Amino acid sequence: IRQGVGFAVDDQVALSANYTVSSRISAYLGGSWSQQKFQGDALVLPGVAPDRVELKNANAGVSVKLGRNSALSADVNHEESSTDLALFNFKSDRVSLTISTSF
Repeated sequence: IRQGVGFAVDDQVALSANYTVSSRISAYLGGSWSQQKFQGDALVLPGVAPDRVELKNANAGVSVKLGRNSALSADVNHEESSTDLALFNFKSDRVSLTISTSF
C-alpha cells in the first residue's frame, strides 16, 4: 500500500513515576506521546493509510499486598489516536482489577 515511501519520522516522549506509599501499597502514574509521519512518494491507493499518526496514552494504578504471596492491583488506561484519516481515529478507556498469588 505504501510503495515508494522513503522514510518515516517517529517522535516519542514517555514519562512515568512510581511511588511506594507503605511496605504494602505502591502506585504508579505514566503517560506517553508519539507521532509518526510517513515521507516519500504518493500512495498506490490514496486514502487507505494515514500519512500522520499521533498517539497519546495516560495510565495509573495501585497495588496492595494481601499477605505474603498475594496482591490486588487496579489499573486505568486512556489512549487516543489522531490521524489525517478519520477512519483511524479512536479513543479507548480500560479499567482492570487483578488478583495475583504465587506458591
